[in-house]
Amino acid sequence: MTLRRLVLFLLPFLLFSCGTEDVPKTAETSPPERIRIGIRKEPKSLNPYLVNSPAGDAVVGRLFPRLFREELSFENNMPVLTPRLVKAHQWDETGLVLTMELKPGLMWSDGAPLTTKDVGYSLDIQKDKTIAWYLSDVDTAPTGWEIVDDQKMTITFAAKSLFNILNLNEGRIIPAHHFGNIPTDQWRDRDWSKDLVVFGPYKPSTYDPGQRLVLEPLKPGTAPVLGFAFIADKERLYQLLLNKEMDMAWPLPVERVPDIRAHLTSHIFQDLSYTFIGWNPIQPKAFKDNDGASPAELHRTHPHPLFSDVRIRKALTLAMNRKDYNQRVWDGEVSIPATPWRSGLPYFNDRREARTFDREAAGKLLDEAGWTLVNGKRVKNGKPFAFTVICNAGSEYRKLYLLAIQEDMRVMGIDMQIDLQEPGLYFQNMQTRNYDAIFGKLTTGTHPTLNYTFHSSSPFNLTSWTGIDKELEALSSAEVPEEMRDLIAKSEDAFQAQLPMTLLYTGKEVLAASDPNLDVLSNYTDPLYEVSKWRRR
Repeated sequence: MTLRRLVLFLLPFLLFSCGTEDVPKTAETSPPERIRIGIRKEPKSLNPYLVNSPAGDAVVGRLFPRLFREELSFENNMPVLTPRLVKAHQWDETGLVLTMELKPGLMWSDGAPLTTKDVGYSLDIQKDKTIAWYLSDVDTAPTGWEIVDDQKMTITFAAKSLFNILNLNEGRIIPAHHFGNIPTDQWRDRDWSKDLVVFGPYKPSTYDPGQRLVLEPLKPGTAPVLGFAFIADKERLYQLLLNKEMDMAWPLPVERVPDIRAHLTSHIFQDLSYTFIGWNPIQPKAFKDNDGASPAELHRTHPHPLFSDVRIRKALTLAMNRKDYNQRVWDGEVSIPATPWRSGLPYFNDRREARTFDREAAGKLLDEAGWTLVNGKRVKNGKPFAFTVICNAGSEYRKLYLLAIQEDMRVMGIDMQIDLQEPGLYFQNMQTRNYDAIFGKLTTGTHPTLNYTFHSSSPFNLTSWTGIDKELEALSSAEVPEEMRDLIAKSEDAFQAQLPMTLLYTGKEVLAASDPNLDVLSNYTDPLYEVSKWRRR
């Protein structure tokens, strides 16, 4: 997938002019005056091009708009874009030039009009190397733009693709007349909470770095005041909710889902990721010792004694009772995707099913591969079936999953060791492929290319899979939905045939509210979806 979608966090939020849509107040449904929100990670900045996390984008998304609102849809397996700032848009006959007209009357919080100059300025900032926006991808960014007038402009792309307009929509629009007065090399040192010009519906009010941030509605009384507290520890967030010192918080401890459901009003939302066990088909040190060799070449010259055999990968997948793990850890809230494409594409109507738990079938595959059961242990040529899974330390739920998998492996006569590594060592071994197997989590986003996950040239290809380079390259330039669907189907068939990884569950986060009367409008990715419309019953 493209880099700009690797860490995408969709934040659909319908904006009107300089504020939010007014919702009539009634005795039955009235907006709370203030909502106290706990989040784990403080936004790096209130400048949308300096944030580097989904939580930061969730907060800054209340201040700055995108051109379109992106919504879940099953039509053509593509999301639907509805106007937010845009009144009309049309492609030329080549499919490379987009003519776009903004809605009239759009205003910034200081009264200045929002125009095409702001859009063009924002597009330039997205590619500015001094800023190095974390979602920037120069390969898919527009190649140029031209202003026709304050409301109309044209935007040019290098190649025709279904995803051009989605790429265009990822960056937030910022006011050129305000941000442009500050040299970009001074952006990182600036306190953006002071005198910030925004579109809304919120504006920053109080900001104590490391402690709290308060956002007030631009139109007083139309939405609740949002008070964010930055609490790094998930367990503390949970306890604050139980004690009603917070109105809502996310993300909460996964392993606490049953307790959260029992004591709080919980919401599970998708974070466009998947968790997996990745099998290394190459000897662990082969990448580091053979710098410059391609994965395909290393498959031939340095095959892993276990995981170069697809029968082993299939057997271990069948040996894992993944539904049981998910019930234990997630209280049954998560699903097991058949392929990674579907786990990050919630608008796909997935009719494929993941391979099910079947110890008998797993044993037959192991026997076929020469790993026979002797005195309760799998052996081949006198050597035991043994391997190690590396995992990033610091998460209780990861331990729970690994211990459950370890037990299932033991039942099969397999010795699986767990190596919980500190983050620096984990990422070093991840980059050099120095492992037998790896417990990991990857964000997919809404572009069904997954180039960064499965292209053989990608540093994120943790399984060193080389089977679908052509399909991945073609997906990023697909011009019609039918072509995209065909390419995805071929990629999914190849994935299921080869099983370079075992998918454990789709990505989820836990949000909870301490007030059962707080109506939270949930969205499939955004924990603050239409927060201005939240009501107390």
